[in-house]
Amino acid sequence: LEQAALEEFSKYTYDQISINRIIQGIDMPRGSFYLYFNDKEDLYLYIFRKYHNILLDFISNIILKNDNDLIGIYQNIFLSIIEYGVAGYHKDLLKKFFIGLNHNIENKVFKVSLCGENDELYKIFEEKFNDEFGKDLINILDLLTNILIHCLAEYYILNLDLDLVKTKFNKQINIVRKGIYK
Repeated sequence: LEQAALEEFSKYTYDQISINRIIQGIDMPRGSFYLYFNDKEDLYLYIFRKYHNILLDFISNIILKNDNDLIGIYQNIFLSIIEYGVAGYHKDLLKKFFIGLNHNIENKVFKVSLCGENDELYKIFEEKFNDEFGKDLINILDLLTNILIHCLAEYYILNLDLDLVKTKFNKQINIVRKGIYK
């Protein structure tokens, strides 16, 4: 069921996803689907949470293994997500994810994924960078995360050239590193 759902999510945006196609593809009775999930949204959020947790573990390792260069950590996160998505299957999955978010599902997805002050990722960043940035840390992380997500969206949604997106990301992230006024 999970593999069939991932294949469906790679081909269609959220609003286009069909439970019928998923269950017909694996010869599952419709009633059996509802033993596991309430509806399409429940399945979608289940898959998102699973991949979100994998991503969190992956990012946590990047944070912990890197030196104390916050910008360098975000550059590694960006490159790692791009490398993960270069493979056709993952690229299609990520593209459909970015394109297909409607307001309702977007609120639920980002409620799970935002790096807020109670989030595990924030706690790792805080432990590593609180002495350097103090109360500004959450705002710095928010700024860096927005640059990251914006550039990923340009790559996955707008199909911009990978080298162009990498260049843009690095220019924006270096503006943060150096500051506007030098």
